[in-house]
Amino acid sequence: MKKEIKLVAVVINEESEILLKQINNEYKLPYGTMLGGERLEDAYKRFIVEDTGLTIELLHVVSAINFDDVETISLVYMCVPLKGITPTKTLPEEYKWLDENDAKKLVAAFPDRELLTQAGYLHWK
Repeated sequence: MKKEIKLVAVVINEESEILLKQINNEYKLPYGTMLGGERLEDAYKRFIVEDTGLTIELLHVVSAINFDDVETISLVYMCVPLKGITPTKTLPEEYKWLDENDAKKLVAAFPDRELLTQAGYLHWK
């Protein structure tokens, strides 16, 4: 059975703020899916620009998740917006740039809180 590839982006800007999307009362990392025949880097760039208007660069993999009972593989990459590139649209209102202190106060959906910790973004005391 063919697995779906879900792409999750940990996008950090120059001010060390994280990009999160509010869905109802939860916050999630931006995510999309890889289309057939698409290269990984192209898929990330496509879904981020479509959703946010931002042009990004992939830095490194944070995690790969495959839950046995789900036909989805999730790939998580650390990304940064490219400097000097004007966004193709205004950031939609459901997206927010948050610093580490504000991000810690939010209700983050599983496994996003854990992924932010793995990415080295959130540091718990």
